[in-house]
Amino acid sequence: MLKELDPTTVGVTIGLSLTVALVVLAVRLWALNRLRGDRQAEARQKQERLRALLGACRALAGSFTPAAAADSRQMEEALAEVLLFGDLPQVALAAEAARELAAGQMPDVQPLVALLRADVRGLLGLAPWPDDLVLPPAGPGRVGRQGNGRSRGLDEG
Repeated sequence: MLKELDPTTVGVTIGLSLTVALVVLAVRLWALNRLRGDRQAEARQKQERLRALLGACRALAGSFTPAAAADSRQMEEALAEVLLFGDLPQVALAAEAARELAAGQMPDVQPLVALLRADVRGLLGLAPWPDDLVLPPAGPGRVGRQGNGRSRGLDEG
């Protein structure tokens, strides 16, 4: 019932099968490597955007004291980062604040701070704040850090 197989036919068939398998394996490895590289690049971009928006949010909402005129440089830097990394509503608010700052006025950054906080919380996978939570207005009037970087508790003098 079985025909005798020619040894050269068997060898060619096995060789061809191995060649096809190796080519398919090489294509699969190349595609997986390319996909992983794309994912890593996307993750780096998201991380950089998060880092920039978090820094801008810290600069714009860094304290709950009124802004001083000397804080305009810090505000300019934060607004520039929002203009670069923000989404469309954030960029619109940052552009308006930058125009006011250029005109010598202290802009109201509260709407921008609210958007930045919500975006950063979303990027970090945190739940949004409840609507009944009211935060005091934040501003860039933070006094520079001094000392050894440790926070002072109420029990310390």
